Amino acid sequence: MLRIIKKSPEEEVLTPTVLGVDDFAFRKREAYGTILVDMEKRQPVDLLPDREGGTLEKWLSEHPGVTIVSRDRSSVYAHAISNACPEATQVADRWHLLKNLGENTARFLDTQRALLKEAALEVSNPLAPPEPVTTVATPDVSMQPQTAGMEQHQEKRQADFEQVKQLQSQQYGLRTIARHLGISRNTVRKYFDLQTFVPKAQPKRSNLLEYEAYLRQRWQEGEQCAKSLLKEIKAMGYNGSYTVLTELLTTYPKDRILGSLPPVRKGMNISGRSLSIALCQPEVDWREKDKPLLTKLLEKSPLLRQLWELNLEFKTMMERKMGNCLESWCERALQHACFKSFVQGIRQDFEAVRQAMTSQWSNGQTEGQVNRLKNIKRQMYGRASFALLRIRVLARTG
Repeated sequence: MLRIIKKSPEEEVLTPTVLGVDDFAFRKREAYGTILVDMEKRQPVDLLPDREGGTLEKWLSEHPGVTIVSRDRSSVYAHAISNACPEATQVADRWHLLKNLGENTARFLDTQRALLKEAALEVSNPLAPPEPVTTVATPDVSMQPQTAGMEQHQEKRQADFEQVKQLQSQQYGLRTIARHLGISRNTVRKYFDLQTFVPKAQPKRSNLLEYEAYLRQRWQEGEQCAKSLLKEIKAMGYNGSYTVLTELLTTYPKDRILGSLPPVRKGMNISGRSLSIALCQPEVDWREKDKPLLTKLLEKSPLLRQLWELNLEFKTMMERKMGNCLESWCERALQHACFKSFVQGIRQDFEAVRQAMTSQWSNGQTEGQVNRLKNIKRQMYGRASFALLRIRVLARTG
């Protein structure tokens, strides 16, 4: 049922019972607006000139009658909806929930780099004796002087993130927060979209093992000068340091006897992103080339296996509309430290997340309207005013 609210003699705005809310970019990384969609009619009902909570709250107050709101996980939108229509049921976006689950898995994998390298070496060289967890393939030694500075930088980023989220919850705008904290608007915008702090990935690791066969050959030919070998493999694409190379060469004997060289330690390429995706999938969906490594990881780490099983259970609850199981899942997940921040984010938005696992409504349709809006913008060459863009988006098309 739709209620017609007359905003002016020239214009009528339909207030839907089921409303979809999402943001869109006027100019990417510079200016954003909000699109409001009638989920039952599958069409936009209004555009807002920004994505501030106060603007959405004002619109909802002026348009009573909304009973269900599907939205992304933005706390700004959540607070605005709660203030303007506290009786409305909020439904969190399922895509963002799965994205958060994958990000949580990727963060845990970042803490398990030694395990990943060890498993990769064992899979690549099944007949060789297991190598120590710390291998020469990583430039850890060469990066030690930088460790303290990196930790300080990480702490500052986390402090900025916490301040941004606090000010965001108090309904301050993006530009205001950026000026107040003295950080860029892009950084504030990125923090607006995150539910939990995501540490920066560690520096790129050395690819020395890709050149070990070449180094062994040159060593047996008589070239045993580390600086000369460094120059040669640098020209071939080596991205590590002199220190990392010398750590490997110290294991080579000074004679040229092939049998006295240590076994080749060639590891698989490890993509943290592909592993985090796979650990949110059932085994039948794994890529063939990833299966040996994933199987080995789950054999070696009971903790990683538990994370995988909890990930699959979370996805199953969503697919089968098992929202009534969410609280028990949270209780079990909290027994593992790697899920602490993820569960905390769920509990801060618990009812909307539970509805995402129960309700028939999804923000996917709203995302589709955002894509339609982008096409309209392209046709207008990005030069239209907000008023003209609003007219074009709200115009009924066949």
